[in-house]
Amino acid sequence: YELREKTMNLLNSIKKITCPILYIHSHDDAYSPIDSVKKLAEQTTQKQCWWIEKPSEHATHHLKHTHEYKEKLSDFLSKSMQAFL
Repeated sequence: YELREKTMNLLNSIKKITCPILYIHSHDDAYSPIDSVKKLAEQTTQKQCWWIEKPSEHATHHLKHTHEYKEKLSDFLSKSMQAFL
């Protein structure tokens, strides 16, 4: 258990990641509670967050919110690429 805690706990290492991270998460995800994701995002140095208020459930954002999903992802990629140029 101790090894798992050291290697699998993202809160221990998220601050070391220097590239931009896009968090996409819904409030009604029963498999991965949003509070855990928000704690992780709080520790992330370069982040953008899209907290989905509309019903979405787990891993269905790209299907249920296709247009908005594409816009968020495209915007994130454009901004991230500009930062590296």
